Amino acid sequence: MKKIDELNNELKKIFDIFDKITSDPSDDFVDDYIVYERILSDNYEKIDEGFWHYFRNKYNLPKIDEYFENSYDLLRTVFNKCLHPFYLKLDILPNYGFEYERNSSEFEKIWKMSRFFSNNWITIISFVLMITFFVISSSIEDKNSFDYDVCMSIATGFLISLIISSINKSHKKG
Repeated sequence: MKKIDELNNELKKIFDIFDKITSDPSDDFVDDYIVYERILSDNYEKIDEGFWHYFRNKYNLPKIDEYFENSYDLLRTVFNKCLHPFYLKLDILPNYGFEYERNSSEFEKIWKMSRFFSNNWITIISFVLMITFFVISSSIEDKNSFDYDVCMSIATGFLISLIISSINKSHKKG
C-alpha cells in the first residue's frame, strides 16, 4: 500500500507540472504531446523507453520507472492520469488542430489509395491487360494474321469483362 501511495504522490507531481505547462503551452510541448499520443498506439518497447527518458528529462519529471514492469504501462499511466485531463486545453490551440489535421489527412490519403487498389486490383489488372493487348494488336502490321486476331480477341474479352463487372457493381449498390 505504501508503494501505491508513493506512486500516486509522484503522479500528482507530474500532474502539477503539466498543469503549469498547459496553461501556456509552447509549440514544442504540443509537438511532444502529439508524439506521445502516437507512440501509445505503437507496440515498440525500445521507442517507448527512449521517448520516456527524453520526455522525463526534458520536463524534469520525477523518476517513476521502478513502479512499472514495462515502459508501455508507464507511458499509458502517465498519459491517462497526468496528460489526458488537459487535452481540451491543448485541443483548442491552433497549432495542435492544424498538426493533427495535416498528419491525419496524409494518412487518410494513403489509406484511401491502399483501399482503392486492394478493392479493385482485378479491375486494374484487367484494364492494363486490355490496353496492352490493344496496343500489341495495333502494332501488328498484317491485320489479317492469326496474331492480330488473338490479341484483339483477348483485348475485347477484357473489355467485355470490365463492362459486365461495372454493370454488376452498379446493380449491387442500387
